Amino acid sequence: MVGVFTLNKMQSEILELFEVMRKEFDQHELRYISAGGTTIGAIRHKGFIPWDDDMDVAMTRVEFEKLRAIVNKQSGKLGKLHVLLPGDVANPFSYAKVYAERNDPAYLDESSGITGLFIDVFPLDVVSENKRKRHLDFLHFKVLNKAIIRRHVGSRSSFGAKWWIFLPMFGWYRLFSLNSLKQKRERFLRVNRPTTGETLTNYGGPYAFDKDNYLWKEIKESIEMPFETTHISVPTGYDTLLTRTYGDYMKVPDRAEQHPGHIRDSEK
Repeated sequence: MVGVFTLNKMQSEILELFEVMRKEFDQHELRYISAGGTTIGAIRHKGFIPWDDDMDVAMTRVEFEKLRAIVNKQSGKLGKLHVLLPGDVANPFSYAKVYAERNDPAYLDESSGITGLFIDVFPLDVVSENKRKRHLDFLHFKVLNKAIIRRHVGSRSSFGAKWWIFLPMFGWYRLFSLNSLKQKRERFLRVNRPTTGETLTNYGGPYAFDKDNYLWKEIKESIEMPFETTHISVPTGYDTLLTRTYGDYMKVPDRAEQHPGHIRDSEK
């Protein structure tokens, strides 16, 4: 459980991390946009959603691969920051995680078992305009991704009834090593995929089919908006984008739903 003092401290430290990361992005001419709850925070609160415990940004696959090349050249770092890339031994996810301090024992990400405060950097991949093919690709990725995460973090990754229909596929994936599964996921995302198109998706996000899509016309331009004591790049099409994912994103959730989603204070 995270107390108010701890949450405020976490948000302050994440904001410092973001400012350093943004400067590195600017230095390397990497274009990013806010994503998910971070965009809601910028629009609705001009900063963090009061109970949020992380920041999310996104970039096109082309920009993400530029970031990967820079981090690999710098032996897992972006300037002074630590970066876990997809495929790294410690990273179960299909997106990057940026840390100021890689092994800060004060905070534990309960979804992965990784310690330290972080910012998630999600690649946006071009997807088919054919809805059936797009849906099949989505299911292919989600089952493979779930198999990897379950292998990586065990019971911390829930396994509800919606997955039972895919049990034969999970059984098949058990024949492969974790590293092989990660390589399969990387090939799915990076090989023979177009780099330009009208519809992109965040495969690594938690949302249902077509809920985490980004239309190119919504994200091709961005605007700087206030975020706490700094500013952040928000896609100009944020209204239709957020409505697609969340519905009435300006409505504040009931108090029972206002809780941090990732970090627990591991010193408590």
